[in-house]
Amino acid sequence: MDRKPLFAALPALMCALTVATPLALAQTAPSSPRAAAERPEVGMGELRDLIEQRIAEVRAQRASTPAVVQVKGAPRPPTRGKARRGAAGVPVASAEPVATPALVAATTPDLPQAPGKTGLLGREVSWAYAGDTGPGNWGLLKPEYRACLVGLRQSPIDLRDGIPVELEPIEFAYQPSAFEVRHRHHTVQSVPEAGNAIVLRGQRFALRHVEFRHPGEVVIDGRQAPMSIHLFHEDAEGQMAVVAVPVQLGEPNAAVQQVWNNLPLERDLTQRASAPIDLLQFLPVERHYLTYMGSLSMPPCTEGVLWAVMKQPLTVSVDQMAVLARLYPHNARPIQPTHGRLIKDGR
Repeated sequence: MDRKPLFAALPALMCALTVATPLALAQTAPSSPRAAAERPEVGMGELRDLIEQRIAEVRAQRASTPAVVQVKGAPRPPTRGKARRGAAGVPVASAEPVATPALVAATTPDLPQAPGKTGLLGREVSWAYAGDTGPGNWGLLKPEYRACLVGLRQSPIDLRDGIPVELEPIEFAYQPSAFEVRHRHHTVQSVPEAGNAIVLRGQRFALRHVEFRHPGEVVIDGRQAPMSIHLFHEDAEGQMAVVAVPVQLGEPNAAVQQVWNNLPLERDLTQRASAPIDLLQFLPVERHYLTYMGSLSMPPCTEGVLWAVMKQPLTVSVDQMAVLARLYPHNARPIQPTHGRLIKDGR
């Protein structure tokens, strides 16, 4: 007799015998001494046939059972058969799983998200001025914010050691304009109608909007203004120019008060003002300035932005500054490294 197939099947045989032996003993146990005496003996050939038959049944049963891989965190699969009830009367599912298309989808590992769909933290995020999404992590939130982390011409900077030069005066082609006020998550914006512009270094930049910072993002020789006003401009090719005005406590400012008067009651809303605003009131009387190449001071921190920072401060009243401080206790980006940039100090 060839014993190789029999020995090869011993692991499955032991498993099968573990289950089948108690049942077989119960079925073959003699009910009396006489029955035991009359029971026929089973020969080795017949025993081998029974074993091979049982092995074939076990293999067929295993082949018909679908394999299901359960991934940690995936939903539990539906079960086959009737549910049983536990001690508290709550239905308890059978342990035998059923492979379904939904289960296959649930257990498939997630693929990487497409760039720009979510932040690097794994979810949609909104940048802030504090916490996990604050300035130190802006460059990690989204690929398009990368310049906030690795850029070498970031803003704001401490404006010191500038070279004294004669700078061409900025031509402000501003006029009283209709405007609307936007209450954003990071600042208040005043958006005037089209037609206002500046001419700087021979280029014309159209005024887009005005923003407010508390404390100020204007730092000159280590002294930070308690508040600043930023007027954002853009030329025909898309280059940005920012006129930044330091603000300190003093006399009230009529233009700032107009903006506060038209604040929307809730954030992410816009309110149109009923009267025009005189944009020249956002500027000091003396308009000497410092200039350098920098970036937007909030995400995406785009570089190549031309900055013109007024040297003389504007004034607002205590109450006017308190309004901004209440809405935005801190909405200023920390000072960034200069990295050897040239600063021109207009005389």
